[in-house]
Amino acid sequence: MSEIQVDLNGQIVSFWIAVALGAVLCVLYDVLKFARLVFRSGKTAVFVQDLAWWTVTALATYVLLLVRCKGVVRSYAVIGEVVGFAAYRFTVSRVAEKPLKKLALAVRAAARFVETKILAPIIAAVKKIIRWIEKILKKFTNFLKNHLKQSVKMLYNPHKNGRKCPKK
Repeated sequence: MSEIQVDLNGQIVSFWIAVALGAVLCVLYDVLKFARLVFRSGKTAVFVQDLAWWTVTALATYVLLLVRCKGVVRSYAVIGEVVGFAAYRFTVSRVAEKPLKKLALAVRAAARFVETKILAPIIAAVKKIIRWIEKILKKFTNFLKNHLKQSVKMLYNPHKNGRKCPKK
């Protein structure tokens, strides 16, 4: 057997590892889908999430082929990954779809409750404190400005030694 050839037992193990990897990648896809349901992502966010998912998928496939197939693209590994993804997607993912939608609605409702009943009063109080601090700082800076103007007048004595006042 040459270095490139893989025995049948190794091929079978690689196939089942690829099937498991495909299922894990589908779980990751479902997590992203759940996040989209909860957060109502815009087009840019969806694009970035899809790009991240495809990058992770490509990297995972590359590592699988590198480790299990010695860097050679083997059809049984790629087919195994597709089979694992499809098997999870059309079984577990379909069954979990409705409960996940209900859970997403519940999470969104809880987030809305927390935002309106807990965070909104805290944010309003913080804004009030900030406005109060700004008001005090404005008074303080005006006070400093007035004192600096007066001290400038005090430092400059136009009558000393016959000097004239500068024109304003």
